[in-house]
Amino acid sequence: MSFYTREELSPTVVCLIQDIGEGKSEIGTGSLIVTENRFYLVTAAHVAKNMRLSGGFILSDEDDKPVKIDWSQVTRIHGASIPWVYHNEADLAVLLINPSEELFKKHFKKRFVPINVFSPEKKAPSRDILLTSVGFPLGLGVGGEYLSPLTFESKASSGFITLPRADTQTPCTFYILEKPSVGGYSGCAVYDTSVHKFGSMTTTGDGTKCYGFMHGTISDKTGGKLAMVTPSYYLFDLIDLCKKIENSLLQPLKRNEPCYCDSGKRFKECHGRL
Repeated sequence: MSFYTREELSPTVVCLIQDIGEGKSEIGTGSLIVTENRFYLVTAAHVAKNMRLSGGFILSDEDDKPVKIDWSQVTRIHGASIPWVYHNEADLAVLLINPSEELFKKHFKKRFVPINVFSPEKKAPSRDILLTSVGFPLGLGVGGEYLSPLTFESKASSGFITLPRADTQTPCTFYILEKPSVGGYSGCAVYDTSVHKFGSMTTTGDGTKCYGFMHGTISDKTGGKLAMVTPSYYLFDLIDLCKKIENSLLQPLKRNEPCYCDSGKRFKECHGRL
């Protein structure tokens, strides 16, 4: 059983940023995850699709100073480029990252949340639980001397509900938060910290759990807004697929072999297309 305060969760998120020209950037939030000594970055699929090799992400160090990490520093195995892996239903993407030992010691120690914190259950969080999101709304602080993730609290206002994704309009399972999201929070993890402080008193529950990742905001013409969250159980499909990709990079597939992504296509017609 693991417990993380909001302060302890703050170093586990990164600001994803991609320059799109004319002084504008695409911004999102990514969460760092570890399982079986493999390191992953997870975010919303609609954020990941905007990322290019020319971009990267920004860490906030212990003094709230920004540290830029280029994709080229963390996305290579034996000279091969590691691809983003996208869920075929949910707005979720995962990237296996492979920082050098030197880079890991300098910038990544104590930043990864273990996979057992993420709920694999197909069950929405209780409406009575206080949930915390950690991310970089609007990319506040990007380009400045200091950069720090923001936290905000809300509660679930629904159980699971089928709605169209904002980016693709395809149906997906979500749950809704009472408070709206903000641009830049997309992809951020939503936690029940299970740690609550009341003055000098601290109470704990059954351990910190992540119940999903921010998708975006649903709104109408009256100005009403609610946040949509992608449930965390979708994450485990992607982790399994990432393991297959890692194996294929270590032991490359032949051109006519079935692709590792289970598309049913041959490797040369799918991820191995020249």
